Amino acid sequence: MINFVKGCKIKDADKLLEEYSFQEDNMIIANVNAEKIIKIIYDFIDMQNENASFFFFLEVPSSLDDENIVKEATDTEAGILEGAHKDVYYMDYIPKKVIKEVIEPVKEILINDGFTCFGVGNIETGDEIGKYKYNTMMLHYSNDLQKYENIFIDNGIVKNQEMIMAEDIINKNNPGECEIYTGKDGRNIYDIVDAFKETFEEFYKAEKREE
Repeated sequence: MINFVKGCKIKDADKLLEEYSFQEDNMIIANVNAEKIIKIIYDFIDMQNENASFFFFLEVPSSLDDENIVKEATDTEAGILEGAHKDVYYMDYIPKKVIKEVIEPVKEILINDGFTCFGVGNIETGDEIGKYKYNTMMLHYSNDLQKYENIFIDNGIVKNQEMIMAEDIINKNNPGECEIYTGKDGRNIYDIVDAFKETFEEFYKAEKREE
């Protein structure tokens, strides 16, 4: 079974293994153990040209203040939203020598938050890699499939074109659970968003997207 990040779990997940497969539209998708996620992202960064410029993306749940609440939560029942959304942020034109410095101080929260998706990409080539819910990673590439496949091979992840994903085992009888993760320093992902807004002029909200 996959080693989930701290902010998510699926009760019956024995069939969810550390594997990768090729998908349409030049994409590799993978289930990745929590402890390997940041290394795989850094391996992707290391493979890019030394003069490459990167973008960083971050997707977080929209504040409840911005959602239409159909039914308020009670002590015994969860609330109901008309629709759940996420805020999508970007930071562009980050030099290769700097991109890891952006991620490293906040990697604990980025990796372990159950709702947060994040990743990096090469602006010139459009190649990108990201971490998504339930330990899913996706890598989009323009060419050089073998180079990018080696990232997963070198990290001990097995190819399986019939791999099972989280969405294949989540249902009403076996729901997935996600939660906001609080780091060792007491901060959560919303604190990181606020800190990025204060620290980086290039960090901006690109859109609100429906889940």
